[in-house]
Amino acid sequence: MAQVTIITPTLNRPPAVLEQCIASVNQQTFAGWEHVICSDGKPEPEVARLVERGQDDRRRYLYLTKPVGHYGAGVRALLTQEARSEYLAFLDDDNLLLPRFCERMVGALDEDRQAGWAICRIVHCGPLHPRFGLPPAVLTGVPPVTANIDTLQVVVRTQAMRESGWVLHGYLSDGATYEKLSRVYPWVQVDEVLGIHL
Repeated sequence: MAQVTIITPTLNRPPAVLEQCIASVNQQTFAGWEHVICSDGKPEPEVARLVERGQDDRRRYLYLTKPVGHYGAGVRALLTQEARSEYLAFLDDDNLLLPRFCERMVGALDEDRQAGWAICRIVHCGPLHPRFGLPPAVLTGVPPVTANIDTLQVVVRTQAMRESGWVLHGYLSDGATYEKLSRVYPWVQVDEVLGIHL
């Protein structure tokens, strides 16, 4: 069984972009992952073919027959309940994990059994709140507040995520969820850039 489930919501993403996302998981130095890619609200045969082409039993494709929205957070919330691994990571379909992401994040949580989740730094190349300046910028996510964290920065114990639960508030769902999580569970900070938000 995988130690970490990487959840990727997708919908109408150009295949070349999703292919880069998938490749970043393939390049992980940590082998104990499973990657679940889920279309929000309709089957996407091109995505299914892309997933199958990789011929890796650790990766699977799902689709929801009804959209749940919230910019992917609804998909993450549903799949959190189904995960069988000890840890969860959340990778948007246009983002990239650097090769040591799983190794460093899972390692940090294995070392600190009190922590409910780990947070790393990422390079954020997309639109940002003006207080961060022009992209690209390095986001630390600490302290975990709604406008200072991206879903890509977190690996969480599955049980902690289930107990805390997702806050579904549209675009700010992820930040609101991690703010709530931080009020209940301590975190461990990994002072490395381990992801890229495109």
